[in-house]
Amino acid sequence: MKHILLLGISLILLTLSCQEDTIEPQLYGRVIGTTIDDVTFIPLQNTIISTNPSTSVITVEPDGSFAIDSLEPGNYTIKARLDGYLDESVTVSVKPDLTTETTILLSVAPDGNQPPGIPAGISPLDGATDEITNLTMRWTASDPNAGDTLRYDLILYPADGSESLMVAEQIVDTFFQVNNLNFGEIYFWQVIVTDGAHDPVYSPVWQFKTRHFPDARIHFSRRVDDQYQVFGFTDIDSTILIVDGPMNFWRPRVDPSRERIAFLSIKALETHLFITDREGAQVNQVTSVPVVTYDNQNTGYCWSPDGARLLYANNNLLYAVNADGTGLTIVSQAPPGQRFAEVDWNQNTNKILARTVENFHYQSRLYLVDLDGSIQPLLDSIPGSYSSPSFSIDGSRILYCHDVTNFPSPDGRQLDARIFLLDLQTNQSTDISYDKVAGTNDLQARFSPTDAVLIFVNTQNDGVSPKDIWTMKISGLDREPIIQNGEMPDWR
Repeated sequence: MKHILLLGISLILLTLSCQEDTIEPQLYGRVIGTTIDDVTFIPLQNTIISTNPSTSVITVEPDGSFAIDSLEPGNYTIKARLDGYLDESVTVSVKPDLTTETTILLSVAPDGNQPPGIPAGISPLDGATDEITNLTMRWTASDPNAGDTLRYDLILYPADGSESLMVAEQIVDTFFQVNNLNFGEIYFWQVIVTDGAHDPVYSPVWQFKTRHFPDARIHFSRRVDDQYQVFGFTDIDSTILIVDGPMNFWRPRVDPSRERIAFLSIKALETHLFITDREGAQVNQVTSVPVVTYDNQNTGYCWSPDGARLLYANNNLLYAVNADGTGLTIVSQAPPGQRFAEVDWNQNTNKILARTVENFHYQSRLYLVDLDGSIQPLLDSIPGSYSSPSFSIDGSRILYCHDVTNFPSPDGRQLDARIFLLDLQTNQSTDISYDKVAGTNDLQARFSPTDAVLIFVNTQNDGVSPKDIWTMKISGLDREPIIQNGEMPDWR
């Protein structure tokens, strides 16, 4: 008897368990309808029916009727299209296990005009990757009526949904140039075509992805709308804008790890140092004591060899500051009557190369500075403006520019600035601008990462002409322009 009782309880529990696990069946709805002429009320055959959200595309029966089965519950837009008629849509609500009825009235298109086809033939292709950030978007469209003029709207928006842009509106071309897209971003785009007689025809929504942020080995400044901006120059011989805005941003310098870019800009009427990442996304001010020299536009600063600090001038004082803005210290003081202007810091020798200026541009001197602050002249006093001193990688040689005419111009104009290579072991300087075009200046010279090639600026000596960035071998051979309208280059 006891065993029978236990068996009964088990069966009851099993039955209850099965009841709890019962799965409710999925219920679907159904839509039936008819397409008719809105004037004669005659059923229209050959009408194409589609839905949004998309299900299936069907053609109505000869009597104009249609049925769409197995629809999940929800709201649907039912669209009807028939040659010679204007497209028409209705919205229906589908209920589970019920049939919804609708009637779609179609109006004859003016003069039998037919709507344009759906845009296709696109570039970039749907799902394309590694697209450039300045690209021409293209598409094709057709219209059965030869006299129609098609016009297009182009909608473009990033995948994160941050903004949706109608970048072109009512244009007649089937292409459009878009610029300054974000690197490494997925974009959606769509084309809308109208012929002036029918409702707009929408293309599918396509997508593409732009290329990742390129590796820029050379950074420089360029004037855009009379303001300096920071650019990068990539291995594929293209320029990318890194830091821009309503202020001047000039003299970029990349840290030894090549992950951060320092530059100069104005804040509260003072020149300060700023740091950004290599994409220009995060910008932070470094200095609290401003950068001040005889001519802030032509001042120079540098990173410490380990990338932890920045070295810069404030009149006769040479400061070092941590990259996060802390730890401001005085490294050295210029000789009486002189102000620091440009500096470079060598890893191998742990010495600092400095240029000072007296009362005029053409009264400049070069010095070697130790970290204990001691300072010693580097060259004998030679008339003429010096500029752009920089170390070779091992610190055994330096580059500098020198106006050999000693032109005493108070505004800093130079007539024949040349690049010199100084061997610190022999104290011998060699003019490597012997192949320079007469009437031009070679300026802002720096070593490449290999020391075998130089990067520099060449410009007409009138003081107002545009500047271009060139390269040449350390021997002075193979001079070659690489960037038009650029200056203050840094190659790391």
